Amino acid sequence: MEELSKSGILINWLNPHDTTQFFKMLYHDAFLKEFHYQKLCWEVNEYQQKLWPKWRTFYTHNYFAKPWAIVSQIVAAILLVLAFLQTIYSMK
Repeated sequence: MEELSKSGILINWLNPHDTTQFFKMLYHDAFLKEFHYQKLCWEVNEYQQKLWPKWRTFYTHNYFAKPWAIVSQIVAAILLVLAFLQTIYSMK
């Protein structure tokens, strides 16, 4: 409900508990004749099963949540590249 209110789709005059109850009652005794989103659901489930989105989400949630964390990740990547280059040049 928060997202719908923020985007201007709905105006909420209820408290969160009443809003939750309202949306739960929308599907009470509802009958679905035809489901039009089968392909979309299949694609979302297929995407969710892949490892890369999970890893990317975990990484961005844990390591890019604050500005100082972003800076430390950039510095760590630069140091890693410099260490790799130093190793290559010392082997030559």
